[in-house]
Amino acid sequence: MIDPAVVRDHPELVRESLRARESDLSLVDQALVDDQRRREAIAAFEALRAEQNQLGKQVAQASAEDKKTLVEKAQALAAQVKAAQAELSQAEEQANASLWRLPNLVIEGVPAGSEENFHTLKTVGQAPEFEGAPADHLDIAQSLGLIDMERGAKVAGSR
Repeated sequence: MIDPAVVRDHPELVRESLRARESDLSLVDQALVDDQRRREAIAAFEALRAEQNQLGKQVAQASAEDKKTLVEKAQALAAQVKAAQAELSQAEEQANASLWRLPNLVIEGVPAGSEENFHTLKTVGQAPEFEGAPADHLDIAQSLGLIDMERGAKVAGSR
């Protein structure tokens, strides 16, 4: 997943990467909208939680006659906090889903397009040349007597 701060601070960089991949550019805009909604939900939730904590302190210090009204207010505020927490959870899920839809950023200098557009940067060593088709590792190990597949199957059984 791409860091939301990168999308937020450098959306044009992400768009360029999507252009190089020939992907949908609207993914960036959707991620920005969802991230903004998530940040607003966090702020609203934290503000309500701070108010709830402040009210809790007032209830503890209140006189008996004031306590009843403050407790009712605290209960109403608790319902608002619960609703804000549900909104925050939903906003976070949506923001994460939007970020997961964004592919990794393309490194500068990487050719755009698919496999047809690649170019070799360097070749190290010589590619081996075989007479005929290369042998499978299982065939080589059996021919050298390193493993006995028939005996192994008999010992292991159906496992």
